[in-house]
Amino acid sequence: MGSNMLHSQGGLPAAAPSAQREVLLGLLGSSPPAREDIATLATDDPLLVHAMFHACPLDGGLEQALSEALAERVERIGASLLSAWITLQEGVREPGSRTDLALRGFALRCADLARQLAMRSDYPFPDEARLAGLWSRLSQMLRLDPAHAGRTGSAAALNARLAAECGAEGPLADALELVEADDERILSAHPLARLLWCASRLASPDGGTPDAVLARVAGVDSACLHEIREHCPIALAPQGPPETSALAPAAAQPVSRKLLEAALAGYARTAFEGLTGDALRARLHAGARLLCATAPALVVVARGERLAALPLTDARTEAHWAAADMPLDDPLSVVALAARSATPTSCHGDEGGSPARSVRDWQLARWIGRHGFVCVPFSCEGAPAAIVVAPERVQMPPPDATRMLLALVSAAASVASAQQRHDEAERALRREVETLHREHARRTAHEARNPLSVIRSYLQLMPQRHPEARGLAEDMDLVQAEIDRLGALIETFTEAPQATVEPAFCRVPELLHDLRAAVGEPLFERRGIHLELRTSAGLPPVAMPASKLRQVLLNLLHNAADILHPGGRCTIALAGEVWADGVRCLEIRVIDNGPGLPPERLADPFMPRPSSKGGHHEGLGLAISRQLLADWHGRILCRSQNGIGTSFQLLVPVRDSE
Repeated sequence: MGSNMLHSQGGLPAAAPSAQREVLLGLLGSSPPAREDIATLATDDPLLVHAMFHACPLDGGLEQALSEALAERVERIGASLLSAWITLQEGVREPGSRTDLALRGFALRCADLARQLAMRSDYPFPDEARLAGLWSRLSQMLRLDPAHAGRTGSAAALNARLAAECGAEGPLADALELVEADDERILSAHPLARLLWCASRLASPDGGTPDAVLARVAGVDSACLHEIREHCPIALAPQGPPETSALAPAAAQPVSRKLLEAALAGYARTAFEGLTGDALRARLHAGARLLCATAPALVVVARGERLAALPLTDARTEAHWAAADMPLDDPLSVVALAARSATPTSCHGDEGGSPARSVRDWQLARWIGRHGFVCVPFSCEGAPAAIVVAPERVQMPPPDATRMLLALVSAAASVASAQQRHDEAERALRREVETLHREHARRTAHEARNPLSVIRSYLQLMPQRHPEARGLAEDMDLVQAEIDRLGALIETFTEAPQATVEPAFCRVPELLHDLRAAVGEPLFERRGIHLELRTSAGLPPVAMPASKLRQVLLNLLHNAADILHPGGRCTIALAGEVWADGVRCLEIRVIDNGPGLPPERLADPFMPRPSSKGGHHEGLGLAISRQLLADWHGRILCRSQNGIGTSFQLLVPVRDSE
């Protein structure tokens, strides 16, 4: 079920005016994409709404504003993949027939009526009622055969199934199926079903249901029904010759398939840029469901003589696959056969549960919750690879859907492979550095042992040469103990450092409280300087390791403590979320009421130069702080006024929710 059924129906219907789709493409192409504007415009496109919820399903129903839910899906699916969907629709779109326009007009009016009825009857989720109205003619707009419903064979049953596949398997799907019930049966249904039942009859031009019945089912009075009708008037039917069948597709318009496929491949290549881990997995899953109706269950690629899983699908299935240790030349597995022969294969399991010809294939089918699967071969950077797909029926997806799936998975696989190479290169570099460190440490420790031995010898002779010195032997024992500690410390340099992977994000309020506890008393309170901390709760984490941000803040606090006099004040303020150059950031301010920066530093406070503070200060703290922030796409700004004080503004990007 899903958009792949469209491929057998000829040209696609005009679900929305081309001008509206062109505006959407423009908004998707902006930087950054205008999520809220895109979502608002999408609410009037029933097929686009269906596609977005099919890509990222609901959790039973819609309990938030429809535009908010769509804005979240714009973020999760990504502008490139949504642009690909619109391009695909427009590339094979036929001119809108009278029936297409009438179906869309009915769905939009039914949606508005359902929302109005929901608000007048105090239904708590009016946008859920609007979504039900948008999908009231979904199967007809998709030109699907009601036989797909599998039970009653009605359009209402098929609409309910389509909604369930979008995660709306509760009252919303029930409402779509009960829309053809009689007025006595509908009275005992869920309120959403009653609202949609009334809205669909109010939207119908013939208006055959008496107002008294509609008012009783909807739970409103007749005057309210009249006001709702005035608010949502019936649009005039489009003029033109009659059509023989509401679902008979016209001939598709000729298109340049090569141009269309090139455009879709381009969108696929940009869809996964900069994504790793779970964000990459989620984007591929959503994109495959959006454009191909089904997501890959596993993606494998040859690594030497074995077939390894790429980190693109369910992590647990990938772990099971790794433990199974599949050889590329396995003579029984259809997965291995597809990869090494570049030929599509399929595994048809036994519903009774007995193992298939290949136990590995049988286990894989169980891991992905299917009785069988198909394998689509492809090449991942020159290496044999295969996509495991598990549709409801064990058969190859339609050719167009297969080509789109290959484009998506190939693009995501290239990103995943590049990330794996990067990670392996980092591990190799770390191993090399650790080896060099140990070798250097061994040589250093060896060279240090000689002077330490000489010092120990002279310390042992000192009491013998100066027997008259009282207590000298005890003092030399203390010095000997410290020398031994120094020797032990040098020996630790020869040990390999323990590799630790620090999370690439942190929560700023907790970090600021820990920092204040660590440096508040020694740096400020002992000197009579007041340190004030202002934070806010409920803020998202930032995309920067805690140790790096801590080092930046320590540099700024040390600078403030060095220039403030007793009675001075330093404030750390977590101001909240701001947008900087299109990036959502947390703003942190470090402010002091000291004398201000020296005049020679005002032009560029972050330029390394000798410090005027003397001593151990090297004038590198601000330059290091700026570089640390830049490494994590952050920024630091400085404002200073002579005799008034200095303020540093840190803008640290918020961690991406993908």
